[in-house]
Amino acid sequence: MKSILYATLFLYFFIPFQFALNPADNFDVAIIRVIIILITLSYFVYALWVGNLFIPRGWIVGFLLAFLMWTLFSLFYTPILPWTIRKVIFLISIAPIVIVLTTLLKNIPSAKIKIIKATVLGAMVISLVGIGQFILQFILPLDTMLQTWLYITPFFLGGTFSTSVIAHNSWLVHVGTVDLMRAIAFFPDPHIFSFYLGLTTPLALGIYFVTKQKFWILCFGIMIIANMLTFSRGGYIGIFSGFMIGFILLWPQIKTNIRHFIVLLLCSLLFILFIPHNPIASRLMSSFDHTDTSNTHRVTLWSDAITQITIHPIIGTGLGAYSYTVNPRADYRTPFYVHNLALDITVEIGMIGLVLFYGIFISLLIVLYKHRTDFIALFSFISISIFLLHSLFDTPLFSVHIFPLLLLFIALGASYENTK
Repeated sequence: MKSILYATLFLYFFIPFQFALNPADNFDVAIIRVIIILITLSYFVYALWVGNLFIPRGWIVGFLLAFLMWTLFSLFYTPILPWTIRKVIFLISIAPIVIVLTTLLKNIPSAKIKIIKATVLGAMVISLVGIGQFILQFILPLDTMLQTWLYITPFFLGGTFSTSVIAHNSWLVHVGTVDLMRAIAFFPDPHIFSFYLGLTTPLALGIYFVTKQKFWILCFGIMIIANMLTFSRGGYIGIFSGFMIGFILLWPQIKTNIRHFIVLLLCSLLFILFIPHNPIASRLMSSFDHTDTSNTHRVTLWSDAITQITIHPIIGTGLGAYSYTVNPRADYRTPFYVHNLALDITVEIGMIGLVLFYGIFISLLIVLYKHRTDFIALFSFISISIFLLHSLFDTPLFSVHIFPLLLLFIALGASYENTK
């Protein structure tokens, strides 16, 4: 089991640095998916060999299994079967890592803190890359920066996927009178980078409260800065909500001087919003601008999705088939989605799929809250809260950076829910 643990530690450190394999023309596969399959198969072979295969039970894993089975049902009514098959394969090839993670967390006492540390260290290093990339545009011409990222993107994302990303990229943000390149590091876009940091940043504080090592406070600060430089408005909402939730949950346990520091920090963040010509504040305030093209486009997408949901309210259009339903000439890689996770799920797999999907996270939040005396559980609660609020504005479920992270939190909840 130790070798499987070490492989898992590498997996969660390596997620933000993953690259793509191109085994054939027009066919990309993220290396992280191959690693997950190898780890999972290795665990099952080992567990069956020693006759000790642990299958987690409980509400969290139950909802996850039901959700996966429901996505399989859409194979029978989808208007474009190959697209649905690809989405289903993505989910069912990665999801079994939950069994491996839960087993490690239950049977190896040090596994929890080790896996969380590996995850945070990977997030901290990639945050430094993102911050460096953002600063570099003030040293090199912006065109040079863009050309450099156009050159390296196919390596990290794959030739086929990178073509779509580059054609529809959101790497630039217009702030005031200038265009800035957002922090994206090696991610396909700043929104996925922000989702990744939103899930991992609270864990740095969780490790600090467990170990009392100030290094993790430094990691937390670096990751917050990187998230701010993504200029993702959904990410900003996630950061603010995470601060408020953590503030409420931790208040009874915080010493008076630390309370004063937190209040000062929150007041400072609010003060930043009122600094004239502040790019971060300008970006956040644009969320409430009814003339902003991004805002009006989202409203239109939400309205169209709701209309489609009224046509197929129970089963949806089929997993991955919404873009084809709207535009039969669309390509699989065309990034057409609703920019709202709840609506995206409902429009493709119906109200039943929505209930099953959010059943996973509601039951997970309940379990994490019950075990909030464990700081890892408490800050995982904050991470999932940030994810759910941020997902009101984007859809990260089918990201090879985000889905394995969500499964880590699900496994953590399952480890609390299952006895030995």
